[in-house]
Amino acid sequence: MQIQPNQIGVDFSAPGMVDVTKLRAAGATFASRYLSIAADHWKVITARERDNIWSAGLGILLNWEAGSTSWDRPGDGTAHAQQAAQMAAALGYPTNLPIIASVDADVQGAQIEVAAEYLSHFHDALSGYPLGVYGAAPIANRVGGLASFVWATESTAWGSSYDRTPNMQQHSISKYPAFEQFKDAKGKPTIDLNITLSPIDVWTGGDNPPEPPPLQPPSAPSPGAATYTVQRGDTLTAIASTHHTTVSALLRENPAITDPDHIMVGQVIKLP
Repeated sequence: MQIQPNQIGVDFSAPGMVDVTKLRAAGATFASRYLSIAADHWKVITARERDNIWSAGLGILLNWEAGSTSWDRPGDGTAHAQQAAQMAAALGYPTNLPIIASVDADVQGAQIEVAAEYLSHFHDALSGYPLGVYGAAPIANRVGGLASFVWATESTAWGSSYDRTPNMQQHSISKYPAFEQFKDAKGKPTIDLNITLSPIDVWTGGDNPPEPPPLQPPSAPSPGAATYTVQRGDTLTAIASTHHTTVSALLRENPAITDPDHIMVGQVIKLP
């Protein structure tokens, strides 16, 4: 099934962590789930969970992460990819879909080359599966064409100037109020949201998967406040002109924007 731009996906850490039927009802269209170093690892998607996700009308993408710093050991890339491909094949994951390798860190300087070497080994050992990369712009740009799929991190502070439009970008659940229900007893979110920025293919069961539900609208601004969601081709200068303000005023209202020349499609900007 192909998911169109501006649709919502989710990712979460473990089987049974959330009610997938509620995810679908809230507006999700797919779930990204983990592969890891052993089939019985607590993070890993199972065949039963795969079927539950499908029965809820959601598609699936697979994401490999042996640990938060596994990318720091380039020599492990080959063995990790072989394990990922074996596990994906055992589940029946189609070889036209990417296995996404995570670099979940603010890599800088020499670390970029280390992570890129890990991903290069991972790519070469994937047994026919395309490589996807979850990471910030510096590593995604360094890997370049080796990655057929780019998943941008939520943290723009790690680098958001991508050489290509990412396929999707991670966000916190605060972006869409329908997902505020997905929190644990301490109020901590149990999922992250992912907004598609280009058409993507996901894994579905059956010949006639349901159509994606309409995208839920962003949260309403508080009285006296207004927001704008960045569209393809927008610049901060153009947004400022359209809304009768200045770039400086926008930067004051949006301290998360560290580079006025680089804003992301789907980013919500508070207007003065």
